Amino acid sequence: GNAVNKFPHNPHLHFHIHIHYHQRHHIHSDQRLQKKLAVVKQMLATNQPDATDGLDVLTKVGGYELGAIAGLIIGAAHSHCLVILDDFNTAAAALIATTICP
Repeated sequence: GNAVNKFPHNPHLHFHIHIHYHQRHHIHSDQRLQKKLAVVKQMLATNQPDATDGLDVLTKVGGYELGAIAGLIIGAAHSHCLVILDDFNTAAAALIATTICP
C-alpha cells in the first residue's frame, strides 16, 4: 500500500481519532499512581485550564512538545493525511488539536 493514506476530500478539517490504549510491561504501584494523580489534580486546580480551549490547555499545562505535535496533526488534517497516535503524548496533542481546529 501507499506510505501515506489520504482521507476523502472534505471542505472542513476533520480529525478521525482512534485511541488504542495498551499496558506495556511496566506496571505502576498503587502508591506511585496515586502520587501521579495527586500531582495532576493539583496542577489542574492551580492552573484551571479551559478544556474547550486547546491554546489555554497548552499554555497552562502543556509544553512545546505537545504544541509541536498538535501543529503537525493540524497540518496533516489540512493535507487530508492519516495520523497514527502511538502514545499518551500524541493522543493528548490530538485532543488539543481538535479544540484548536475542530
